[in-house]
Amino acid sequence: MTTTEFQFTDVEPPTERLDSVPPTIDVDNPCNTCGNEAGLTPTGRKRKHCSNCRPTPTSRSGGGVRISGNAQTLAAQAAKTLANVNSMIAMGLGGFGFFRSMQALMEQNESFEQAAYAALLTDTKMCQTIVSVGTVSAKASLGMAYLSLGMGLAPVIAEEIREKKERAALAEQGA
Repeated sequence: MTTTEFQFTDVEPPTERLDSVPPTIDVDNPCNTCGNEAGLTPTGRKRKHCSNCRPTPTSRSGGGVRISGNAQTLAAQAAKTLANVNSMIAMGLGGFGFFRSMQALMEQNESFEQAAYAALLTDTKMCQTIVSVGTVSAKASLGMAYLSLGMGLAPVIAEEIREKKERAALAEQGA
């Protein structure tokens, strides 16, 4: 018997159809984004999105970011936002030459984040407020991130410029 003539005799063929679609969850009105039940509006129209995926209307005064979730998620987000603010403060201290204060704040920031998380677990409203303020100040956070990047690069750039000047002076003296 060759390999093309070999047959499996100990395997039973499947009884269900292999080309059938698996059953889906019965949802009357699925969300366009996640597929969960979207529900109806008070007037009886079908919603396009569920409550978690529904976009918020944007206004001139604030961002259109929906802040929702369980207490643990909100507390973690709020604690991380507060830790990021502490990091921005530390970068500001370093920018003014208070390097030991900056180092002390950065060393304590992780334990602060854990303590803030434990304290915020019971107050979801405060968590939402902290996270919403954090989303509004995202531009400032990005600016501070670039400032800290620049502060880290400045000494290296200064050293390279000094080395290039020394090499140019040596080359000029040798020529």
